[in-house]
Amino acid sequence: MSTKYFALLTQLGADKLANAAALGTKIEITHMAVGDGGGKLPTPDTKQAKLINEKRRAAINTLSIDPKNTNQIIAEQVIPENEGGWWIREIGLYDKDGVLIAVGNCAETYKPQLQEGSGRTQTIRMILIVSSANAVTLKVDPSVVLATREYVDDSIKKHANSRNHPDATLKEKGFVILSSAVDSNSEIHAATPKAVKTAYDLAKAADNNANGRVPAGRKVNGKALSADIALNAGDVGAYNTAQTDAKVNEVRSLANTANQNAANANNNANTRLEKNKNGADIPNKDEFVKNLGLVGTVDLAKNAVPNSRKINGKVLTGDVTINSEDVGAFSRGATTSVQGENGVPWDAASGSYIAQRNGDSQLVIHFNVDAGSTPALQLKTMYRNNGIAYRSARDRYGFEEPWTEFYTTKNRPTAVDVDAVSSLHGGTFHEHVRFDKNIIVGNNDNSVMKFSSNGSAVSPVHIQTWGNAIQGGNRYTVLEAGDNQGWLWYSQRIDNGEVSFAVNGKMLPNNYNNFDNRYLQHNQQNIPVGVPLPWPHSNPPDGYFECNGQKFDKYKYPKLAMAYPSGIIPDLRGEFIRGLDNGRGVDPNRKILTHQEGTIISGFDDNDTGDISFLGEPSCAFGDPMTNIQWENTKDKRWIYWNSQGMAERYNWWAYVSARPRNVAFLYIVRAA
Repeated sequence: MSTKYFALLTQLGADKLANAAALGTKIEITHMAVGDGGGKLPTPDTKQAKLINEKRRAAINTLSIDPKNTNQIIAEQVIPENEGGWWIREIGLYDKDGVLIAVGNCAETYKPQLQEGSGRTQTIRMILIVSSANAVTLKVDPSVVLATREYVDDSIKKHANSRNHPDATLKEKGFVILSSAVDSNSEIHAATPKAVKTAYDLAKAADNNANGRVPAGRKVNGKALSADIALNAGDVGAYNTAQTDAKVNEVRSLANTANQNAANANNNANTRLEKNKNGADIPNKDEFVKNLGLVGTVDLAKNAVPNSRKINGKVLTGDVTINSEDVGAFSRGATTSVQGENGVPWDAASGSYIAQRNGDSQLVIHFNVDAGSTPALQLKTMYRNNGIAYRSARDRYGFEEPWTEFYTTKNRPTAVDVDAVSSLHGGTFHEHVRFDKNIIVGNNDNSVMKFSSNGSAVSPVHIQTWGNAIQGGNRYTVLEAGDNQGWLWYSQRIDNGEVSFAVNGKMLPNNYNNFDNRYLQHNQQNIPVGVPLPWPHSNPPDGYFECNGQKFDKYKYPKLAMAYPSGIIPDLRGEFIRGLDNGRGVDPNRKILTHQEGTIISGFDDNDTGDISFLGEPSCAFGDPMTNIQWENTKDKRWIYWNSQGMAERYNWWAYVSARPRNVAFLYIVRAA
């Protein structure tokens, strides 16, 4: 499997590093930048001089040499929780001149802003492998105050291993100075084994015999030090005061006797032991102690605890009570009870507190380190897993912010909490939303509305709604589609309620069946009511009347009544329409909608009676036979001519055929409303 995430030196970085190594100089890496790679995971390239889409560049927080591999330089940067709102897919290291030294990619991670409802502090680390770390200056801007946890842990470890610690006192733990003195009253020195051995050898200070420290699990005469200890003379196998006085008197008596015996045996004793040695020359001191009857006393002294000894700073001169605070531990039970969830102050002792409320209580776990920018931390829990929250103190200002709850399986965030739109309750997107795949609207696979794109369009398509009625226009609602070159089509509703559809170009249907009918319906607002229209079918479309002389309801069709006040549509069946003369003089004395007969141009007879009805149906006319109406209109018409005296006379020839041009039959219709 090939490596997906990696970092490498850029060509500029490699050149600078090689030049620094050759000349004995150093390059100074000062900044780290992160970017989103332009929306996808980038592949680092040695030819890069900058990140593909840089989102943040800031000074490095830590720059160090890996103690386990001196050829590895570790650079870290901490991004605070108030910065973000973008993805991190690429990382770059820059020197003080702004040159990109190294570039890498990383697993895609979203860095939220605190304002988005989910903030976090994020650490970015890049490990740079070089041939010699001596060519890189390890210098960090001291003004960069954020530190990584590893840096803090290393600093604490170094401090713990140093001698930079306070001296011990009677109340505080710390470093102490060892002393071999057995007659000192100092309270700032600790006894050495030599001092203890001397006291043991002399059997004069049995109470100085100690084993260095008393563990928490150590017992004193069978009594554990985990609780208060009350010892009496019987517990340590010793005599009480009265018994001791009796024994002392007995010893005193024996001593007097011994002194007498010693005087008697003085010469003999002097030859055996030098008194100036003070017992130092006794060959068998244990036997000597045994002979003195002090073996029991010495044995008891070996297991006794001196009354000057301390347990966690508390002297053993009286009863000692050790609690969890004395040993730096949490109490197994509640530390104390407080009123309300805010009843434990930031500087209270670490422990478990019961926060009393009306009707119930909460458990507050309090940690107090009394140091650093975060000196205290509290956790608050509710019964039956009904929630957990925390708050932290700042410096010595205490708790400045209210409790912050953790999201759990029982306390899930709402869509509002994480700035999202609920899939159950809906919501509003206030910014652009991009979908990599299709948008499907519907509750099943058979009844859906789908918005899709295969990504092959040259220009993106924009679908939007708008209107200008609020600004005083007449367009109430407009649904428009377009691309980068302009609009493609739109449908609109105007102030009078009419709806129209417009296309920016030709409309080319796949099926023309009834298209002309639909076309007239969609464009009828452009045709005045009452205008005769030639129609290529024998029946008029919906919303139109045939021009066949029929009557219509003037109240039901008021616009049509304005065109035809008589309430009768002209009968245009088999008729030609002629333009109104309207003062031109070509066809004078005509009124609108008046009928005019055809002109007689051929067919004649020499009868001068003026009556040609006897001819019957003409048989010599050109064209079709006359109809009865045509015959009635032409039988009394004669030709007129001018005679030689300039007088008009009538021929006795009678015309009986009217002219007819070539034509195509259409059905005349009018728009009804």
